[in-house]
Order: sequence, then structure tokens, then C-alpha cells
Amino acid sequence: MKTDWTKPVAITNPFPVKVTGIHLPPKEDIPEEFLKHHNPYTALASKIFFGMASVDNLVFREGIDRKMAIQQILYCLNSFEPKHEYKEAGVGFLLSLWTIQKDK
Repeated sequence: MKTDWTKPVAITNPFPVKVTGIHLPPKEDIPEEFLKHHNPYTALASKIFFGMASVDNLVFREGIDRKMAIQQILYCLNSFEPKHEYKEAGVGFLLSLWTIQKDK
């Protein structure tokens, strides 16, 4: 059964041990444009990771729980696995599903 990534999931462990497939989509669920190409969403994920953008400025789509989404985004970005490029692609994909980009 394929996971529905259109809504954030609750964080139950305060330490991001394993995020792939639970909080971060596996590679097969991430569209190619997030894995191979830099786009506004992967750029935003990178900026959040490096402290150049704040999650406080994110505008979420209707029906997305803001608190849960921010927790999941930061949880994935701060995890020790997987590699940074993959986390950037996965979080970028989640951002594309959950947020409204004002400046594309």
C-alpha cells in the first residue's frame, strides 16, 4: 500500500532515528523533478536546513495542520539519515504538497 504524502504525520519519537518511508517519502514516491533538478521547493528545503529561510514564513494549504507539517519538515531535515540531497528532494516534495509558494 502506497503512503499518502498529502498530509503530515504525527511525530512520535523525539529523536529522528528512521525517517525514510515514515516521515520522508521513499525515492520511488518522489517525482523525478525533485530528485534530479533544483526547483523552488528543493531550494526552500535547503534554505530552511541552512537557516537562510524560516518555517515561520511558510503558508500552508487549506487542511494542512501547520504544527504537524513544520514538525515533520524539521524532523526530516535534522535526521542523520538519509543523505542531505535525498532529504532536500523529499522535503521539497512535501513542501510542494503542503505549502503555497508565493514567489516561484
